[in-house]
Amino acid sequence: MSEYRPASQDSFVVYWLGGQAHCVTSSSVARVIRVPSRWKGQDKRISYEGRDVDVVDLREELRLQGSGKGHHIMVVKGSKGLLGLIVDRVDAVVRLDRREFSAPSKLLKGLDHLVGVADYAENTMMVTDWTVLVERIMTQRSVKEDEEGRLESR
Repeated sequence: MSEYRPASQDSFVVYWLGGQAHCVTSSSVARVIRVPSRWKGQDKRISYEGRDVDVVDLREELRLQGSGKGHHIMVVKGSKGLLGLIVDRVDAVVRLDRREFSAPSKLLKGLDHLVGVADYAENTMMVTDWTVLVERIMTQRSVKEDEEGRLESR
């Protein structure tokens, strides 16, 4: 797992997945969009600033129990472009001090995108490193598209 060290006081976007609070540095989030009422989850794409952006339901990707339909799409930056991640909701942007983060429990050690734990509004919040998670999702999608392209060309 890579060493994750945000600046001592950094801004974090607080979001929820399956009843659990999470946060990620605000610099990794391009935009938070409410899921359009006419949008169908099977579309798997949105238009953002004139570009088509793939969308992934983060609960499905992480194999979490869903709490119903996700209400926000977080457009995040990856090395291969933008990716939309559906989350249950986005609460706020907060300033957190990295010195107050605890190491994740040994039960969470296999989840390389979780880099710490912090307190938030009477809840325990998981500190997420998008770099690891977004790159893994984008790589998996790229490999899948390559395989589908090879099957279609046969």
